[in-house]
Amino acid sequence: MATAPKTGHDERTASQPRRSELHDVTIKAVENVNQSIRTYRLASRQTISFLPGQWLDVHIHGLPKPGGFTITSSPLLANLDTCGEDGPSVDLAIQASPENPAAEWLWKPEKEIVGQPLRIRVGGSFVWPPEYFTTAPRKESDIQNVVFIAGGVGINPLMAMIRHLGLTDTMPPNVNFLYSVKAPPTIPDEGRVTALFLDDLVDIARTSGSGKGKLRLKLFSSNYKYAEALSQHGAIIAPRRIRHEDLLSALGDKKESTVCYVCGPPDMTDQFVEFLQGQDGLEKEQVLCEKWW
Repeated sequence: MATAPKTGHDERTASQPRRSELHDVTIKAVENVNQSIRTYRLASRQTISFLPGQWLDVHIHGLPKPGGFTITSSPLLANLDTCGEDGPSVDLAIQASPENPAAEWLWKPEKEIVGQPLRIRVGGSFVWPPEYFTTAPRKESDIQNVVFIAGGVGINPLMAMIRHLGLTDTMPPNVNFLYSVKAPPTIPDEGRVTALFLDDLVDIARTSGSGKGKLRLKLFSSNYKYAEALSQHGAIIAPRRIRHEDLLSALGDKKESTVCYVCGPPDMTDQFVEFLQGQDGLEKEQVLCEKWW
């Protein structure tokens, strides 16, 4: 949700559910993932209630309109009862976007923004658990298979979901995470090369299976050199784009107990949602997407 669309965040999301309360937070930490993506930790003195997958209206002093950015952390870390000694916080990942006033402000030098106050409001309906499986007679425990499909910074809401499933040990039996990553402008011949949240995903996949369910992670990049470099992290990676056969393989046979989440660039999202919703045995309500453009 960090790339500026033709209309502003507040106009695009006017029909989306929003919580009434505004929370005062402080920018606690900023970290550069690469030349175009930063992660942020916003600290609060109070519990911030939200569902995995939701976004924030981020109000910045001096800007007339809020920016919209997706939470990438679990609700457990934002709750006074479960956050630990560091206190409640929410995490964001924001792509550099000079045409987006809020993102431009947040991409100021780190020393200029750490410690600065913000006001945030929670909103959005692209969430875990899915409404389809929380409406009687169905229930969340009926979910046996989850397919997460992420492209670029579209991973943000899905990251909040997968982190929460891992932290709460509520991973469904089968979770397939297909992650399409774009190569940076330059790929060094030596040194560490990564992708947004890759190390976290590899760790969650490695430790899953000891509890309720298992996460299977597969990356895709059409840049062979980048794909080869990322494979050193221990992830399975295909040097190509995600194909329909990858989706079918992830869907499996038990479609009645499957839910799919898609978040990525417009063309990718539209194509995969149309394909998945056209599969026999899969209701349209079982295929969810976030359109942030």
